[in-house]
Amino acid sequence: LLGALTLSVDQAALTGESLPVTMKKGDIAKMGATVKRGEMEAMVTKTGKDTFFGRAAGMVANAEQAGRFRTVLFNVMIF
Repeated sequence: LLGALTLSVDQAALTGESLPVTMKKGDIAKMGATVKRGEMEAMVTKTGKDTFFGRAAGMVANAEQAGRFRTVLFNVMIF
């Protein structure tokens, strides 16, 4: 965050916190955070596969690929 003021930010989707947190200049907001009160300029530092959600999606994709691979091996072994 780059501004001189503070923000009230809801990050419950990632952290499970029940109340918004107060953020100030230099703090790092998480992807999916919702600003509840205030306004400030910010710089995006990570996108896509470099974010928490991106890494989680990558792990799910890898797990599904391993599942398909095991299925093919199982079918070959039964044949």
